[in-house]
Amino acid sequence: MIMKNENLSNHQDSMHYEADSGAEVEKISQYVGENVVFVKPSKVVGKNVVFRNAEKSDAEFILKLRTDPVKGKYLSATAADIDLQSAWLEKYKADDSQVYFIIEDQNGERYGTVRLYDVKGLFAGDHGF
Repeated sequence: MIMKNENLSNHQDSMHYEADSGAEVEKISQYVGENVVFVKPSKVVGKNVVFRNAEKSDAEFILKLRTDPVKGKYLSATAADIDLQSAWLEKYKADDSQVYFIIEDQNGERYGTVRLYDVKGLFAGDHGF
């Protein structure tokens, strides 16, 4: 996962985060009390790939990945129900405990997904990635 912090300073020039407004975002998480809350950028743009925040319109693509016998082998099992996948994505929009990205190239061709959730084991003082 691409994370923006001091350890990746040599990569910072080749990527940036964008909010829905198009403005750049400094990090994708913050602490609220003891909990990590994700700030969902609309995009994390790298040199060759883009991580775009998943939207309801991605339901069919995600469902095809998850129900494919080869590609979905290591993913959570799910019913082949587009309405359930769409409903999950709608609920996800309001959930600040996770981020779910569509991995695509600079032309918008989708290749996969990546999801961050259930954050544990962060060092004190390491509050942003």
